[in-house]
Amino acid sequence: MKKIGVIGVGKLGLSFALLAENKGYEVWGSDVSEDYINQLKDKTFKTSEPYIEEYLKDSNNFHPTIHNVDVIENCDIIFTFVPTPSLPTGEYNHEYVEEVVDVFDAMYQTGHDLAGKLFVVGCTTNPGYCDTVADRLTEYGMDVCYNPEFIAQGDIVNGLKYADMVLIGTSSMDEVERVKDVYKVLMGNETPNFNVMSNTAAEITKISVNCYLTTKISFANMIGEICHNTGIGDEVSTVLSAIGDDSRIGKKYLNYGFGFGGPCLPRDNRALGVHAEKVGLEINLPLEIDKFNIEHHKYLVNKYVSEYPDRNTTFAFNSVTYKKGVNILEESQQLNLLLSLLGEGYKCVVIEEDDIIEKLQEPLTRTYGERIKFQPIGTQVEGVKIIL
Repeated sequence: MKKIGVIGVGKLGLSFALLAENKGYEVWGSDVSEDYINQLKDKTFKTSEPYIEEYLKDSNNFHPTIHNVDVIENCDIIFTFVPTPSLPTGEYNHEYVEEVVDVFDAMYQTGHDLAGKLFVVGCTTNPGYCDTVADRLTEYGMDVCYNPEFIAQGDIVNGLKYADMVLIGTSSMDEVERVKDVYKVLMGNETPNFNVMSNTAAEITKISVNCYLTTKISFANMIGEICHNTGIGDEVSTVLSAIGDDSRIGKKYLNYGFGFGGPCLPRDNRALGVHAEKVGLEINLPLEIDKFNIEHHKYLVNKYVSEYPDRNTTFAFNSVTYKKGVNILEESQQLNLLLSLLGEGYKCVVIEEDDIIEKLQEPLTRTYGERIKFQPIGTQVEGVKIIL
């Protein structure tokens, strides 16, 4: 049985690991939290991510551990999906990737044979970073590839199985086939669309894709603002649908709404702008898009204040996570709008999953008192004029 290692079995890493196990691999997976690893071992871990609890329950060849050494010793292909959070500069922090690389260093220094092992970086990194990792690890006879995922929270497994493309960056074309072989198994009957290039080109490609999505979302919101201010706000969706019918444009991500948010799009957008400045270009499009996203939030607040001057008006939010159906509040424009309307003195009702209510109820009630109410999904909302 072929083996795959996954260092960093958070949402993405766990989904990747369990899909691989489900497709016939023996998988070793590590993470830093002993309590979390014990939940995986006991198969008691709970998540809203589709397929994961089922895959975990049915798994027989998944070995969770808190020790990265266990993963590296037992596997010749090691993927990592550790976090690369944004720095105040807008660049990515590679601290956790560096910690993994340090483990390889320590193992080599203590006599472990690492020759032939392939390290696949699956997290988003600054352009040029993976080549620095490759420079270190090739001294030990290892190879390095960059293989970021293009997935959506709340549908990660399907995002892996039915990916539009598989992006592979490499400094050694000989190792590409090993990565391709993994995806041919993961994607089953699908025919993977592989895009192979240098590590740095792949790093730029990854953040460029998300930056383009923020551009498209912001364009749609700009058109929506224009329609509203022109007096045809009821035809926004009709206008955008017609624009999307042009095959050069397409309908995906072309909807009028709150703006972009979540753990990926905003930071990738900023990172591309920072990298452009770093290489001497005065390209401000990504940074201007970020500014527009902020201004669009202000536009929505001012629009509702103008349309509903009575502060006894109650707004209901069907979701305050960055995307309906996921439990992530990071850079949620819906949550920002809720807080702004509460700050303007309106009453608001939040209709959400129990775990989100648990996170928000105490701090928001302490601040806004009776003006904020929470109801679980599926309950009837009464006395509400505006549902967002």
